Amino acid sequence: MGWIKKITVFLIGLIAILAISFFVFKYYRTSKAENLKIPENTASVIRLNVDDLLLKIFKNSLSNYSEYYGSKKDSSTVGDKPKLWNIGVHIPAKLYMFSLSDTSYQYYSVLEVSDKAKLQAFLERELGLRQDSVVQSLEKGQDLYAKKHMQVLLDDHKLVFSLGKDYQPETMLSLLKADQGDWVYANGLGKNVSEIQEADMSFVDKKDNWAIVNFQNGRFDIDAFVKSSLLGFPSKPVQAAIPEDNVFYMALNSDLSLILKDKEAELEKLKLPVDSIYKYVGNFAAIELKDKEVLESDTIITYDYDDNFEMTEKKVINQVEVPSLTFQVMASPHLLGYLPEKMFYKFGKDFHNGLIRLSTDPAALGQNMELQPSSNVFVMSYQKKPVAAKYLGWLPNYDKILKGEVNGIAEGTNGLRLNGGFDLENPAINSFYQIIGSR
Repeated sequence: MGWIKKITVFLIGLIAILAISFFVFKYYRTSKAENLKIPENTASVIRLNVDDLLLKIFKNSLSNYSEYYGSKKDSSTVGDKPKLWNIGVHIPAKLYMFSLSDTSYQYYSVLEVSDKAKLQAFLERELGLRQDSVVQSLEKGQDLYAKKHMQVLLDDHKLVFSLGKDYQPETMLSLLKADQGDWVYANGLGKNVSEIQEADMSFVDKKDNWAIVNFQNGRFDIDAFVKSSLLGFPSKPVQAAIPEDNVFYMALNSDLSLILKDKEAELEKLKLPVDSIYKYVGNFAAIELKDKEVLESDTIITYDYDDNFEMTEKKVINQVEVPSLTFQVMASPHLLGYLPEKMFYKFGKDFHNGLIRLSTDPAALGQNMELQPSSNVFVMSYQKKPVAAKYLGWLPNYDKILKGEVNGIAEGTNGLRLNGGFDLENPAINSFYQIIGSR
């Protein structure tokens, strides 16, 4: 039996060596990630904890082989998926994306290129990006790829990844050429915010507003803090019970005049008397989308010629299905006369219990909405229903989310602490993989 003991000792030693090697390699990548830099004028950063997230997904895949790799009997598609470490670019242990303005939601990341040809193939085949030849300032060896809100500029050594609708190729070009000598360490932004340090994904800005997302099996959890001069929370917040047939519901307790003043230009375009509106609004607003549609009639005027070739006007009643959408605002009834009845849909109007209500659904008008004392100044709720496919289809991968909620409590008069999470279709599979990795 001595040979069994020797084999056992050998296997234990081999496992120990592999484990040590793995942790040494992981430590090396983590240490290298600490030296990553971003421009000094960075306004905010999004960080993805790549290695820890991949390890979490790998552990999950061991007990869910078919979900990740397909059937064991039919492995024809297993080898087709490109490996993250073999796409022609060095992916760091922590991936940073930065914004250069606190008024822009365009984010950039600068990475090292290891194999330009392999990377170009990945961009075209896997991400569906196509070369953009419109930009004239590109130099020899520089290539720009773009698709909707995603752009990649690369040469033989580096790439600049850009995400957002504010497409700025000149900014990408300057980032590609930068020597990073005057850049600052990426982990320095938000270093005093302890909540973001170990999160799977995090956001932080120069004002120490922050948000984190942790991806669990079948669920992702959200925690965040926002402080803004546009927020003004009441000392005694109120909320309403959320109807069971709602697809989406969101309510906020805050001084609405602060937000309206910030959107003054947009309100003036709608020809609304801004000064009057300020006087009449309160500190509660809600929006709800129900799992139903209503018929909305609209008159279409067309023109035709009679037998005498004289132009005649014809009115045609056109009926279309629209969502059951309702807005409620705490305000004086004087505001009713200022609100338009036709925006993107036709809205009916009423006033009850201190709330002005605008709704596409006649059945929603006249209903009583009871506001009760609450610890939450913010509430958001979602549940997947058939109507969501028609009106929320523009949201990426929305259909993989079954339900969720986010609640917010006030910290001071203008600080908001948010906490919540969302459940996905498959409770056994890591939520990040369900949203991003699966097809």
